[in-house]
Amino acid sequence: FDSLHGLQLSYSYDLPRIRTASFLLDGWQISGATMVKSGTPFTLFIGSDAPGYGNVDGSGGDRPHVVDASILGSTVGDPNTSTQIINRARFRLLTPGEHRGSIGRNNFRKSGIANLNAAVTKQWHGGSAREWRLLLRAEAYNLTNTPQFDEPQRNFTSPAFGKITNTLNDGRVMQIGLRLVL
Repeated sequence: FDSLHGLQLSYSYDLPRIRTASFLLDGWQISGATMVKSGTPFTLFIGSDAPGYGNVDGSGGDRPHVVDASILGSTVGDPNTSTQIINRARFRLLTPGEHRGSIGRNNFRKSGIANLNAAVTKQWHGGSAREWRLLLRAEAYNLTNTPQFDEPQRNFTSPAFGKITNTLNDGRVMQIGLRLVL
């Protein structure tokens, strides 16, 4: 859960009152929440302990040897380029007698997250002592429709090794609500 940087902003702004046509133009509010966060690290593993030779050192999840060290520390966050960075040709399996691969823990990092949620609200009041209130609210989650990709397949023995096959968020979601408070 190592996320080096994170910023969460919440904001709300009441639009200024306008004297003419106040029934339509007064009572508007814009609000939102923005989150920006750096990606988390992940570790590659072989998928079985010393494939083909059984459990030789007593612990599962051995890591492979790295053949191309230039990729270490890379950020992997785009499904179109993930298999170019996390590619089988850049790693090799353990051989009999070896207990551990040469790649360390958390040598790669997922892309960061950027999310914007926003809402627009309009209130109408009525009655002599504000006896009722009508609230109209339009909300958008993931307003910019930015996909947040999951980490690539980390299991060296999987056919999908290095591929990003999932997102962590849904697409843009919009909703409108109307509420009467008496």
